[in-house]
Amino acid sequence: RLVHPDLSATHNDSHDHDINDDDDDDDGNEDEEGKNNQNGSGVPLLSPIVCQIGGRDADDCAEAAKVVALYGYDEVNLNMGCPSSTVSGKHQFGAILMKQMDTASDVVEA
Repeated sequence: RLVHPDLSATHNDSHDHDINDDDDDDDGNEDEEGKNNQNGSGVPLLSPIVCQIGGRDADDCAEAAKVVALYGYDEVNLNMGCPSSTVSGKHQFGAILMKQMDTASDVVEA
């Protein structure tokens, strides 16, 4: 699943989890909703796990999203916020895509 950044999200949105949640079952690996919250070592797992990609070529980004999916990420995020002159200027992705909605749409649809 390829998603764009949700600029309206806050730190307390529905994806945030209390890493000190004591609602685990006996093996320490699932919370009351059945979602993993620890890897057995006591280290909390956060969800969703998101990989951000950057690019402007629809085919390249689609291929990158497929590779990311193979690694089990929950979401793929398209970088449309980086204002760096190297990223948005020289390489023409990141924040510049907000001004190039046709290109951004093509990448997301791919």
